[in-house]
Amino acid sequence: MANVSIIVNNDLCNSCCECISACSSNSICIMINKVLGRPVPFVTDPSKCEGCDSCLKACPQAELAKQATTAT
Repeated sequence: MANVSIIVNNDLCNSCCECISACSSNSICIMINKVLGRPVPFVTDPSKCEGCDSCLKACPQAELAKQATTAT
């Protein structure tokens, strides 16, 4: 199931928080990532994620994530 985690896992998040307001299931919050040293979105309960891709559609970095996951 694709969600904003793919952005964070590829270190592409710019902490804009657009994904939070786009999430219809209210499954995303912002947490401080101690490794990155900045706030990033976090899917609080993956079972509530509807897989609607609204968070990815709202994310300005989503195209970069798509390229990162399809690169060989």
